Amino acid sequence: MTGNPFTYGNPISDPRRFFGREREVEQICGRLLNHEFESSSLVGDRRIGKTSLLNYLTDPTVRAAHGLGPERYIFVNVDLQALDETIRPEQLWRRFLTLMKRHCSDARISEMLTALDPSEPLDAFAIGDIFQQVDEMGKYVVFLLDEFEHVTTNQNFGPDFYYGLRSLVIHHKIALVTSSRLELVELTHSNAVKSSPFFNIFANINLRLFSTEESRGLISQLLSDTPSSLPNMR
Repeated sequence: MTGNPFTYGNPISDPRRFFGREREVEQICGRLLNHEFESSSLVGDRRIGKTSLLNYLTDPTVRAAHGLGPERYIFVNVDLQALDETIRPEQLWRRFLTLMKRHCSDARISEMLTALDPSEPLDAFAIGDIFQQVDEMGKYVVFLLDEFEHVTTNQNFGPDFYYGLRSLVIHHKIALVTSSRLELVELTHSNAVKSSPFFNIFANINLRLFSTEESRGLISQLLSDTPSSLPNMR
C-alpha cells in the first residue's frame, strides 16, 4: 500500500520533497556569492515555508550545486524558537559557536572552538578574534537564523548587541539569513533597537503563497509515486 504523500505541520527536511522557491533560493545564494557576501531576511506568514527553505539551504548537496560547497562555506542552522526571555547575548553566542563546531568539517576550526574556556567571558573582542582566525583560514560562515523575532523582541538584546553583530558581519566573512513573519525592524522591543543600522544590512525576500500553477506542480510531484494523478482542469 502506498502511503499518503501529503504531510502537514512539520517543515520539510528532505530536500527531495522540497518544491519551488527557485527565485528566492537564487536571490539568497546570489547575495552570498557576490563580493560583499551579503545577508538576507526571509519574511512571510506562519506556515508559508520559511523553515523548510532554510532546511533546504542547509543541505550540503543543495549548497554545493549553488557554488557554496563545504570546502569554503560553513552553514549553521539555528532554530531560535526555544529562545526565551532569560537568554542573554553571551548564551546565544555560545550556542552559535557550539553549532558552528558541529557543522564545520575543518579540524582547525573545530579544535579552536573546542579550546574555548567556558569560564572566560565571551565578549565582542573575543568573538571578533574567533572570526578573525576563521577569516585567515579562508572560510565563510553563514548563520541561518530561524524565527529571528525571538531575538529582536527579547529585551536582553539591546542596541549594543546589534551594533556588535553588524560590526562582525561587516568586518568578517559572516552573513546572516534570517526568517521572521514581519520585517525585522517592525519586530523590535524598543525604538533604540529599531533605529539601529543593523537592519540595513539585509535585503528582504518575501515568501508568498504559491500560484495556481505552482500549487498544481507541487501536487503532481507528490502524486508521482502513487497510483493517483491530478485531473486536468480548465
